[in-house]
Amino acid sequence: MRKALSRHLFTAAALAVAGLALSATNVRADGPVTSRMTTAKFALMKGWWSTSDHGTSTPINFNYMRSLMIANGITVDTFNLQTSQAPLTQVNLDKYDVIVWYNVYRMYEHFDSTTGNRIQRWYEGNKGLACFHQCVRSSSYTSGGKTIGWDWWVNMMGKDYNTYANTGATGPVRIDAEALGTVYDSTKFTAGQTFSWSDEWYTYLANPRGLPGTKMLWTTSDSSFKGVTFNSTMGNDHPLAWVRNYGGGRFSLNGMFHTTVMSTATGNLKAFIDSGLVGTYRFLAGYDGCKDPNYTEYNPKATHQPNGACATPTFIRVGSANGSKGVRLDEFKVVFSQPGSHQVEVFNTQGALVASRRGDGNGEYRFDEIRQPGIYYVRVLTADMQRPYSRKIILL
Repeated sequence: MRKALSRHLFTAAALAVAGLALSATNVRADGPVTSRMTTAKFALMKGWWSTSDHGTSTPINFNYMRSLMIANGITVDTFNLQTSQAPLTQVNLDKYDVIVWYNVYRMYEHFDSTTGNRIQRWYEGNKGLACFHQCVRSSSYTSGGKTIGWDWWVNMMGKDYNTYANTGATGPVRIDAEALGTVYDSTKFTAGQTFSWSDEWYTYLANPRGLPGTKMLWTTSDSSFKGVTFNSTMGNDHPLAWVRNYGGGRFSLNGMFHTTVMSTATGNLKAFIDSGLVGTYRFLAGYDGCKDPNYTEYNPKATHQPNGACATPTFIRVGSANGSKGVRLDEFKVVFSQPGSHQVEVFNTQGALVASRRGDGNGEYRFDEIRQPGIYYVRVLTADMQRPYSRKIILL
């Protein structure tokens, strides 16, 4: 038993640097994160698009989005909600981590409130949901004298849909600094960089910039267009696409792609659009990593926390204040600076327990019963830790 414990402690402690104090002031929020894009399950959906002006572009863009997902290692199923809403049952929703809607037109005219509530609950379970082009138009609409509104969807969008400028106008699409690092590789694209194409240009009832958890991705400026009238209440700063951390999940809205530019673009324009799409998918899928800022592995980008992602607590200091390679016997201490119960055990190299302490909340422990210099292993467990933290330390 002691030999097994000694081996366990040595393996865990080998990752630590002996004798250095851990301090919350030295924490760097850049622990490791891993994209979940290729491990998450995606669903790509379309439905109820207008065949008069989207009959050609919808299947082309839909197939292009699917092909781009597959080319980037994404596992995706495709659905036409106009044919069947079966993908929106609870059993089927639970299969997916991310849902991407393209031209799911005025969906709340076709959903009942039970379906809407079910989608909301699914999303709030740390999921990703995206709207490309016409799904903005289902939020508030009057049909046959009846107002059809999906308040949750409006709130998640940030600002409700207003109207669109004439289809076919050509104008600039600008990378906004806010979401550059979230979506794009900043070594290949820069904030303020612009690309132009012909499209349909949506406006919203107000500018969503500045809303909590919201980052602008693409913008334009109304003054850049000649001969185009925007029924816009947003001002010259005209958001086109944004991402949001909202309500327990991740949301992305992109009002562009009425035309087939995503499949016909070449060169730098193709790289810009493809990178924007893939970067958005990556944002929606999230990242595996440590979500707890009380650990040195913490990264604010992490959205999911696998077992073992948080390993090195910042609220525990083991060792001396001067950070020497070895710790003098009379300076050896373990310090806690976080509420909650905790336990400290010290073992020698034979796996024998030579000291232990239990307590609650802030505290400092010294160990007068340890009188011999040598190599020891400290094991700490708190109420919030899933597994003990072990560390090798040299006492002088």
